Amino acid sequence: MQLSFHYLWEDDLDTVSVEIATILQSTMESSPLRTLRYGAIPPDEFLSWLTKGVRADLEEQKKHPRIRWIDSKIGSPDVVRWEDIVIKDDDLASLVVANGPASKSNNSRIVAHAAFMYHPPEDDAASIEVGHHGTNEKPNPLPASGNRQLQEYFNAKVEKALKEEFAGMHCFEVRELNVLGPDYLRKGIASRLLDWIIPKADKKNIPIVLAATPHGYPLYLKHGFVEIEGENRIVECDMSEWGGTGIHRHVLMIRHPTPINMGGPEP
Repeated sequence: MQLSFHYLWEDDLDTVSVEIATILQSTMESSPLRTLRYGAIPPDEFLSWLTKGVRADLEEQKKHPRIRWIDSKIGSPDVVRWEDIVIKDDDLASLVVANGPASKSNNSRIVAHAAFMYHPPEDDAASIEVGHHGTNEKPNPLPASGNRQLQEYFNAKVEKALKEEFAGMHCFEVRELNVLGPDYLRKGIASRLLDWIIPKADKKNIPIVLAATPHGYPLYLKHGFVEIEGENRIVECDMSEWGGTGIHRHVLMIRHPTPINMGGPEP
């Protein structure tokens, strides 16, 4: 296992999309709610749906300036910015798409992915939302064998809480952070992805916000995130109303900036 850090920019979207979609598919068993939403979808159909959504999102995000250039002269400082970063295993062969364009490198595969978004001051138009990777968009509807009603219900509920709490805030947002399971979990990979955005938030003296899943919650606590206060703190879904058991909770969290040594290197 030889891991390396990369930015997504001019990569082959066919291969990148299916590799990120495979990571998302591997996380399904980490949440009973995901199983309720997607468990009845045949695996090949589910992967195809995820891949289509991932590609659509990456194509849209490429229209925006990169976060890594936020302090440069590339683009206005007061515009929405994105950054997709990945960890690759250089010892794992790429999932090259059949009949697709040649990949820059067939000798490595994406095993972790993070998507970060920068919200400039008073950024009401680019409101914070869920339904990532096109998974709640009409052009890419959930396959009929999935639970569309549950998908729409809970996504809308989380989106409402995020907008009410954070819309208009000058901040970074963690939009996606996923690691290929089970072989790459608990190896510090997710922390490595977070460690890229945290110094940038500290340098700009702005917070980082997110909606934490039960699986991700301990990681964010470890990195200084705290639960917000108020009625939007917990977003619940009673899974017994959808044929499951238990209560699923997303927790809205924020990491406030901390002073940094401005003379030190930035990742």
